[in-house]
Amino acid sequence: MNTTHLACSFLDINLDNTRETQTANIITCILNAVFSLITCMGNSVILHVIWKTRELHSPSFVLLFCLAASDLLVGLICQPFFVAYKVAELGNDFSVYCPLRMIHSISSWTTSGVSLVTLSAVSVDRLLALTLHLRYNTIVTVYRVLQTVFVLWILSITFVMLRFWMTSHWVLCPAVIFVLTFLVTALSTLKIFQIVRRHQRQIRQQHGVFKSTRLTCSSVENRLSPYFMFMVCS
Repeated sequence: MNTTHLACSFLDINLDNTRETQTANIITCILNAVFSLITCMGNSVILHVIWKTRELHSPSFVLLFCLAASDLLVGLICQPFFVAYKVAELGNDFSVYCPLRMIHSISSWTTSGVSLVTLSAVSVDRLLALTLHLRYNTIVTVYRVLQTVFVLWILSITFVMLRFWMTSHWVLCPAVIFVLTFLVTALSTLKIFQIVRRHQRQIRQQHGVFKSTRLTCSSVENRLSPYFMFMVCS
């Protein structure tokens, strides 16, 4: 089989030079170029709306703003560099292939990590809003949310940079982070579901009105679905 072996710092790459692989690379380049534009435009709209609307300057929407910002970076950096290193691979220009591939790898791992942890933070925020009641606005503030997101970015970058030294066992880091964030989101969503069920029982007892929990179950599935999407895409 016609293959090319490359060692790009922490990346050990075997390139398949068959016609089928080249065709697949061309298709993925076109798709990533298109989705890069869609990602940039969609998340830019979200960022603009939250930034311009003062009523949305709350801790919950700040988390959504930060999530949209990390997704915007995917469209601005990760996907363009993916297309760039694939084009270099198709042209057998390996002098620029390695730096482009490394930039893509570092940026994609960093933004994916931030997005996953931010999704968990959104679930925890909703749980705190239900459990803290009137104390929520004094404990969960915009400034503290921004501090938390800043720390998340620093930790994500640090974990990715460890790949330069932990070449063999580094893959355990994202695996552990994925499991922990999934558990936090699942447990937070389960707790929210239990609280809503308890409130519904209290409402039925007080007013004698039966309310279906179908909408609540749907929200649980929607909250966990991003993690299954990450599992399918990874």
